[in-house]
Amino acid sequence: MSGGQRASKRPDRRPERRPREFTVAGNSPFAEWDKTFGDPRLCAVIADRITFRCTLIQTGTESYRFRGTEAERAER
Repeated sequence: MSGGQRASKRPDRRPERRPREFTVAGNSPFAEWDKTFGDPRLCAVIADRITFRCTLIQTGTESYRFRGTEAERAER
């Protein structure tokens, strides 16, 4: 086998990777995450990593769990 034949059998690109899928859900918009994590730079890094090459779906609705928790707190 000549060198040219060997080279033609090598893959010309990396094998495709299966996309990694995960879901992150929260009641706070990204702008309010610094209140949760305490450090604005940390929040920026986390938001950057989560949103890189992703699809954001914002429903614009309030969670029924959140409403239930708020109602329980109001009763106390």
